Order: sequence, then C-alpha cells, then structure tokens
Amino acid sequence: MDPLEAQLDAACSKAMTELATQSLEDVQRSTAITWAGRALASYIMFMQTGDIHRLLDASEYHHEALEHASLDTTNAHLYEMLVYQLGHAKARAMGGA
Repeated sequence: MDPLEAQLDAACSKAMTELATQSLEDVQRSTAITWAGRALASYIMFMQTGDIHRLLDASEYHHEALEHASLDTTNAHLYEMLVYQLGHAKARAMGGA
C-alpha cells in the first residue's frame, strides 16, 4: 500500500471514531484550537530563532485557526479570544507590545 494511502486509511479510522462522538462544531472548535497552538508555538520559535520560515508558518496557522473558529457557530467567544491572543502573539513576534 502507498504510504499516503495508509495515512489516509488511518485518518479515516480516526475520523470514524471522532464523528461518532462529536458534532461538526466540536470538530471545528478542536481544529481551531490545534491550529492556534501551532501559530503560538511558531511565533515563539520565530522570536527564539529569528527563522523567517517560523513566522511564515505562524501566519498560515493563524489564518487556519481563525477560519475554523469562525465555523464554530455555537461559540463566538472562541473566535474573539483567538483574534486577541494570536494578534497579541503576532505583535510580540514583530517587536511590538
């Protein structure tokens, strides 16, 4: 089996369990928080190393976090909190507050 097919099969198995116990909003919320964690970590790693690739990665993760948070229609606070937290982290990484 192709390694990518094996990864897809594993992802499908995981999703079957996930979707049996979680709503779409739960999945969006969890995904948003995962992307936000990656963004925060990447901003921190950029500040520690100055590696521009970490900043570029952080920008992508930041975007994905907000996108998924906006799709959780049951929790507007999540989107607002991520806008604030990720914006603050980005400002620090860029040399701001």
